[in-house]
Amino acid sequence: MKYNLISKYDIRVPRYTSYPTSPHFINGTNEPLFINKLAQISDEPISLYLHIPFCKEICSFCACHTQISRKSSTISSYALDLTNEIKQIHSHINGKAKVQHIHFGGGSPTILSTQDIELIFNCLQDNFSILGNATVATEIDARTCSEDYIKTMASYGINRASLGIQDFNPKVQQAINRHQSFEMTQNVVNQLRENGINDINFDLVYGLPYQGEEELLYTVEKSTELQPNRYAIFGYAHVPWMKKHQQVIDETTLPNAELRWKECELISKTIAEHGYNPIGIDHYAKDDDILYKSLKNHSLNRNFQGYTSDNSSNLIGLGVSSISYINGAYFANELDIKNYHTLTNNQEICHKRHIELNKDDLIRKQIISELMCYLEVDLSKYEADFSTEIELLSELKNDGIISIKNAIITVSPDMRNLTRAVCAVFDKYLTRGEAKHSRAV
Repeated sequence: MKYNLISKYDIRVPRYTSYPTSPHFINGTNEPLFINKLAQISDEPISLYLHIPFCKEICSFCACHTQISRKSSTISSYALDLTNEIKQIHSHINGKAKVQHIHFGGGSPTILSTQDIELIFNCLQDNFSILGNATVATEIDARTCSEDYIKTMASYGINRASLGIQDFNPKVQQAINRHQSFEMTQNVVNQLRENGINDINFDLVYGLPYQGEEELLYTVEKSTELQPNRYAIFGYAHVPWMKKHQQVIDETTLPNAELRWKECELISKTIAEHGYNPIGIDHYAKDDDILYKSLKNHSLNRNFQGYTSDNSSNLIGLGVSSISYINGAYFANELDIKNYHTLTNNQEICHKRHIELNKDDLIRKQIISELMCYLEVDLSKYEADFSTEIELLSELKNDGIISIKNAIITVSPDMRNLTRAVCAVFDKYLTRGEAKHSRAV
């Protein structure tokens, strides 16, 4: 029965790492709003995200904001730009804000040199108060990760690492231009643990070219040999109209929606057999992982890094294309690296799009967050009329995707793949079928 529903609900919907989603932010800089929101930051700890928008080569499947750079001078110049933005942010906050989460994302943070890392962390420590129990994480590309990078990051308190694996099969790797052997990945994992970085995440991707159930099972089984704490499982988002480098992928080699669904089910089943618990729609964690504990105690959160135990109400994004959420408003940074360089050197505000949430936005944001995190929401908690949404949900209910009882909406666990389609009913900004979003399945 459920396979008959795939084509019906395989619509283009947001990933809901924010609400409203980025395409609906308002173009233009709002400096007074930004400064005012920063000034409102008080004693509550905040989170920082630092975007490193460079890779030594581009993977064909990638949808991240990144570009090729092999010049160390380019990377070092950008690191300096980051410190200028950090200082400018600090100048609008009363005192040194406490920080409980730091995340280096990309692109490939592993492209940073030892000197770049020292420059950035020294600036962070000068301008923020990083708590002793802070989670400090970095994304890692095993192909460019050196032992010096790991040792330097560890010396500055890095305690979590997220490794992109995608797929271990050579034919799939050839098609997506990402050659990364099991042995290479194993070597990096061993070095991380030797340097005291024991919280390790793996990213896997299904729906890739030439990828079938047999190939995917091989990757999952091999990866579990390395005993990560958690997994993030993503469906490949084929958006060649947005990411031109994806045009090299032969669409005839991509699995259809039904096979994608079966691949996702296979991953979930196999990972569960190895002791990982499902979290939200695409994460899995061991019993002792903080992400699973956050799910159980109802403190799980979802932001631009995906599912997280970080419950800070304020997230400051630093660097090109990063997005901040500060006291009820989103601010999206400049996308162009040269423009970002000019802005930071002139000590100007770096965001180029923004939106301040109204009361209705905040309610819908919370509803979508609960659905994405817990597959359930109680609408009776909110002082708002959702009769229109309840009516729109009737078809999803009739198809067995959700149940509705006393205003409590629950997504069926075996239909968690379609949670985004349920969330979309509460999205007042969404125009159905917009090409700017990836498919639900």
